[in-house]
Amino acid sequence: RKSVFGFPALNYVNTEVYFGGLKPINLFLAVLLGILVFAYIKKVKEEDLFSWCIFLASGISFAFFGLAYFHPQWLLIIVPFLVMSIMTNRNCKIMLILQNIFIVALYVLTVNIWTSGVDQQMFDSMIFKKYVPSGWAITMKDVYRYNNQVYLFTCIFVLLLLFFILAHPRFRQKDITVLEQDTMVNIRIPFLVGVFAWIIPAFFCLSIAIKGEFLMVNEEIAANHTPVGITKDVVVSQPFENTAEKIYDFEVFIGNYGKINTSDLKVAIVENESGENIYANTISLEKFSSDNSWYSIIDEEIAVIPGQSYRLELSSVSDADNCIAVYVKETGEDENVISINGDKKDEILEMKIKGCK
Repeated sequence: RKSVFGFPALNYVNTEVYFGGLKPINLFLAVLLGILVFAYIKKVKEEDLFSWCIFLASGISFAFFGLAYFHPQWLLIIVPFLVMSIMTNRNCKIMLILQNIFIVALYVLTVNIWTSGVDQQMFDSMIFKKYVPSGWAITMKDVYRYNNQVYLFTCIFVLLLLFFILAHPRFRQKDITVLEQDTMVNIRIPFLVGVFAWIIPAFFCLSIAIKGEFLMVNEEIAANHTPVGITKDVVVSQPFENTAEKIYDFEVFIGNYGKINTSDLKVAIVENESGENIYANTISLEKFSSDNSWYSIIDEEIAVIPGQSYRLELSSVSDADNCIAVYVKETGEDENVISINGDKKDEILEMKIKGCK
């Protein structure tokens, strides 16, 4: 069976690794079978049975959460074994320090992968839900300001491996009824780290929402997006519906072709109905120093009328070898599609517009 009641469980453990053999191997399955075989052949004394059970449980925890895809809520499964392993370890202080690092790394990874899940969006089910905007101007992901998921999961992988190794019976205290000095303080610190790592960023996001700031347009990066070079022969026009009283940030995903360009980008925001130009700016292309990154293209707040339709116009005097590119993606909508030199496309610009009421 490929699923259990529709849940594709096998997809989460299909972690193939190639070691040069005939075919890749499933590393998760290999490690899990190794632990099971070891548990079968290992003979232990009765007084050591608890220690070895904790060690093997830590190994299985490492296999499931270090070598397979998982959802963060599933980590509740390993909490009892992790707590027993830490509190009976003679390196208890070191284990608690590792636990603090694990908490922070997991928080940052979670808000980057599962956005609008276990982050500021949880206010949607709390007493503050009346302040929750349709789109958060600032998210916990923005507050943490670190999004290298490879490094974050590498950190979690190493920590789970260390928890497994340090759970070995040789590191267990002889008398588990004796607490180390300052143990209670060290227990409270992880609790405070866990609470404040969520509370401070989440309530900061909420305070921004209470001020009336919200994400009005959020056209995220698509896997199959297409670059459009802004040159002297290309004018890009992207309409959008406005629901704010002021636009205070307008970001566009921009590529620089891997080099610093020296021309200028002309930015204009125009009211669709009247054709009135409500904002104009010229930006040096040298500002766009990082390839394929989000950049703000306005330098001041723009007063707008809720319910009105506007359009962003991008143009340049650049040649094809000295220009930047914006990215567009396919859209199923008939309205608010991008126009290139007046020709409408079934695409939309990758952009983020933040406004306030």
